[in-house]
Amino acid sequence: MLPPQVNDLIDTLHARDDDPSFADAPVLDVYGRISINPETGETEKVDRQIEDTLREVLRRRARLGEVLRDDGKSAWKAGAKRPGWERLLTRLETRRAAGVVAWHTDRLMRQPRDLERLIGFGDSGLLVASCHGDFNLASSDDRFTLRILTAAAAKASDDTSRRQRRKMAALREQGKKTSGPRYFGMPGSYCGVEATPELVEAEREAIAWGVRAHLDGISLGKIAAEWNARGLRTTRGNLWQARRVAEVLKKPRVAGLLTYQGTVVGRYKDYEPIVAEDEHETLRARFETRKSGRPPTNGYLLSGGLLICGRCGNNMSGRPYKQRLRPDGTPRMAYRCVIRDIGSDQCGRMGIDLYKVEAEVRAMVVRTLADPAHARQVARTSAKLAAAQAKLDSARNDAVELAKRLGEGKLSLTAYDAACEPLNKRIAKLTGEADALREAGGGTAARQATLEEVTAEWDSGDVDTRRALIRRMAPRGLVLLVPPDGRAPHTIPAKDRIAVI
Repeated sequence: MLPPQVNDLIDTLHARDDDPSFADAPVLDVYGRISINPETGETEKVDRQIEDTLREVLRRRARLGEVLRDDGKSAWKAGAKRPGWERLLTRLETRRAAGVVAWHTDRLMRQPRDLERLIGFGDSGLLVASCHGDFNLASSDDRFTLRILTAAAAKASDDTSRRQRRKMAALREQGKKTSGPRYFGMPGSYCGVEATPELVEAEREAIAWGVRAHLDGISLGKIAAEWNARGLRTTRGNLWQARRVAEVLKKPRVAGLLTYQGTVVGRYKDYEPIVAEDEHETLRARFETRKSGRPPTNGYLLSGGLLICGRCGNNMSGRPYKQRLRPDGTPRMAYRCVIRDIGSDQCGRMGIDLYKVEAEVRAMVVRTLADPAHARQVARTSAKLAAAQAKLDSARNDAVELAKRLGEGKLSLTAYDAACEPLNKRIAKLTGEADALREAGGGTAARQATLEEVTAEWDSGDVDTRRALIRRMAPRGLVLLVPPDGRAPHTIPAKDRIAVI
């Protein structure tokens, strides 16, 4: 919506279209642009540009073509899309406009490539006008002057970008947030609304609970529902959804880690971590290794990757057999490897009675989690993970330090390449070791419980709770073993057909 005075100017100029004295007057388009929207009144500066350029057209013997603008668009970044600019080029190339008026030429062009596009089809005569002077592309002197002005504008943008990058780097070195609106769980403001300390603390508590709940097998949907029930909203004021919850939980900042372009470069100095780093790494590994597709339904305990076919390695699915009833009249049910698509790599040959396998899994969970040896094994794996993670963090810090020295000119490119090759191999090896230890249950709490406590937790828990218990027992899941040759599957006890991966 343009201000009233701007609309009045447009109406006045369009009235010239019906004036015979302006029949042969050139048609001039008007263009306005600003690269950064202010926090308030985001179109005010562009509106002011448009008003000034319309007055410039009004004082000339010219007719108004189109009023074009690009709000919040950069003319310096190579990949920036400027619809108004592209529309202007089309009109000038097809001669539907004899020229363009902008507040200043740097509103049109901040890169030489843009000027050369204009010169390419306008050297026979095209007016590039502004409130500060005119340039005719048919004139070699004007083309020369425009090239100098555009190069100066590009240099100014380069200098600004360099200063901003250095400022952002300095903030990262100080362990501070660089820019942008506030994050959920962190202090700051969004759209001018400052988060209260009470709100930030409630958000931090919700994130800490969400991380641990998801590690225990609680679904993202249930976490989103819990956050909504607590009255929490996104920083935009929207209700939480599972996808948004995942984006928050897996961010390194919840563990106090500061990242740049996907790499950890330090820690926040004035922001306490919400969760421990090992918890964050475990959760991140869960997200990275999670298979895409539809999540398991609550109808089948071992669906969704908890039970794997030992013949083909694909997930087993729960299925009812309505035509076949159990003695109590309920349908028989089974976990089967089902061929879903033609050409699939699923074998479709493995299956086991649902009730028998779930009863055996319950017995395995109770037996394993109540065994002190299991808690000791988890503790040992977690200790190994902590040691591997410490070595990995040290190697990553070395990589960041090398890059910093290269950027400061303290290290030649040849020396940098020579140092990076063995370092990158070491980082890859340590990353593989850490991921393997997480898959083996490292990073989770070694929860010692009695037989009665585990039994009560299983029997009183819902499907998500029971899945969490299974993951504590078998972080990689369970496998349905292939029966020995000559033996019918139904003759083999369930305890002999199930194994921990």
